[in-house]
Amino acid sequence: MERRKMEKIQMRPGFHDAILALIKEKFAGSSDQDKLCVIAFDEIHLKARLAYQRSDDIIEGFADHGPLGRSNACADHALVMMVRGITKRWKQPLGFFLSAGTTKATVQQQLLVQCIRRVTEAGLTVLATTCDMGTNNQSTYR
Repeated sequence: MERRKMEKIQMRPGFHDAILALIKEKFAGSSDQDKLCVIAFDEIHLKARLAYQRSDDIIEGFADHGPLGRSNACADHALVMMVRGITKRWKQPLGFFLSAGTTKATVQQQLLVQCIRRVTEAGLTVLATTCDMGTNNQSTYR
């Protein structure tokens, strides 16, 4: 993606429609083979911390699953969803989600389904998903 366009996107928990629009634009004239991709997701541990964001008048650091809602629990984990090309070398984060503790498998399932739908609507073809073998990830696929 073009760095100048990416710098203008405000990053908040959830999927980033502006990034998906840029993907749609970038691959509009591409071959079907170039549109083949994989969705990867992973979760990392964070230090729980709240911070006031003056420019947006919001307190950051609470658990926030984007389209699935926000809670008043302090987040200490971040789940990132990314799309990667199969036949071409490229990758792009699509969104992130904050949770108190590891993200529940049922929530991951819902987010993964939404991610696949959004990437497909952007014109790409998702052939697979990939993640590590964490217990919550294993439960996501059951």
